[in-house]
Amino acid sequence: MKRLLLITLLLLLVLTSCKKENLVSNQMVDRSLQVTVSGISSSNISEGSIVTLYGTNFGNSISRVTVFFNGISGMIISLTDTQITVMVPETSSGLVNVKVDSKTVKGPTFVFTYPAPGTSYTTGNVILQSQADVSNFIASNKGKQIKITGNLVIGGDPNYSDIITVSGLSNITSVSGGILLHNLNRLVDVPFLNTITTAGSISVYNSAVSTLNFRNLKSLTGEFILYNLNKLSEVSFSELTKVSELRITLCPLLNDVSFLNNITSAESITLGISGITSLQMDKLTNLAEGSIMISGCESLSNVSFKSLTKISNIQLYSCSKLSTINFGALTTVSDKLRLQGIHLIDLSGFNMLKTTGSISISNNPALANFHGLELLTTFTTPAIVPRPRAGVNPVDAINGIYISNNAILSSLKGLQNISGVPIIYIAGNKNLNDLCPLKAEITALKAIPSFTYSTYSTQGLYGKATIQALTLQNNGNYTNDADAFAAIAMCR
Repeated sequence: MKRLLLITLLLLLVLTSCKKENLVSNQMVDRSLQVTVSGISSSNISEGSIVTLYGTNFGNSISRVTVFFNGISGMIISLTDTQITVMVPETSSGLVNVKVDSKTVKGPTFVFTYPAPGTSYTTGNVILQSQADVSNFIASNKGKQIKITGNLVIGGDPNYSDIITVSGLSNITSVSGGILLHNLNRLVDVPFLNTITTAGSISVYNSAVSTLNFRNLKSLTGEFILYNLNKLSEVSFSELTKVSELRITLCPLLNDVSFLNNITSAESITLGISGITSLQMDKLTNLAEGSIMISGCESLSNVSFKSLTKISNIQLYSCSKLSTINFGALTTVSDKLRLQGIHLIDLSGFNMLKTTGSISISNNPALANFHGLELLTTFTTPAIVPRPRAGVNPVDAINGIYISNNAILSSLKGLQNISGVPIIYIAGNKNLNDLCPLKAEITALKAIPSFTYSTYSTQGLYGKATIQALTLQNNGNYTNDADAFAAIAMCR
């Protein structure tokens, strides 16, 4: 009996030693891999939710990685070395663990909430191209609350669509991917959008819809695009604070865009050929080094982005009634400021601007001077900058000051403090006689030859062209450069 007890104790010691050795070995491997889990996009989750885990050294092979929610594995949708996007399984509250190869690393805690009875998760994309497709989807999901984990695409054929109603889709509550409505020539109303609480992106184009209401939408992380909607007159959101690309073009009846007032973050903003009368986005503080392009909005009278401090590119053109702008906090336009065919009398809306890459001011019939740019001192961009084109030769961007065809412009007052301008082109301003504010810059550029730059023609041909560093033609009483130089020599 004593001998049996001794053998048993020896076996226990051996097993304990093996477990410790294995634990130490695992820890050493984990440290060498440096796999970490630092956070989760949402700690309150339910079955079918899409969440992102953040960390390091996850690798790039989904087959090597498993994510456990309190011991239950979820379906990995995408993977990078620092992020894992995964669909939550049915589980219970607890810990997230990430297993890479054979080693497991602990992550954060989460709270699991069971969905409402009858909730159904549709994985992948839902594509409804005909009225029959819509009817079949409605019939097969009757009585369910639908959450789509991919994209929802409605429409298709650009020449003909027989979809006349989608009212039966109001049991769809969320779309993790994008909502795309396109080529719906007979569809006027889309009531199910009111039941959507979350969506990745929203794109509606080439359709007959008259209203788009998103009264329950709480989250939109991707793009918001409205294009070629000739009958659209109303868009409403309960709250829209963040988008990536924002683009509204060819919507002639859309006058009110107050639904944009609460946006705080975007990557780019494009508004074109629409019925917009006023644009106020004063809560926007982050444009992610992006751009604002507003064109062809003939009813637009005022634009305000008074909280922006830095932006890459501003283009306001072909908006003949645009007479009031407010970029009152903007200090930097790193690429180009372009104002063309608008009704400003001066540039007081840019009164804090200190740095820019290039300025183009043309065809502005009410512009009298450049008051508002007195703080502008620095041009940061060289005369010629190659703009890469994927797989082909670059086409150059030309930078500097370009002022042309402003009918009543009489003075360059406001530009007197700038320096380092690589190119000056001033032409066709028939009432411009006061060139003195740019005397120092004009004098410096007289000694610089022309620049050669790369071009790309509409026929698809690459070539070379030249531009003078200094051009002063047909301004006020000065027909050519020589006349302008003589007048500038008299400036005090």
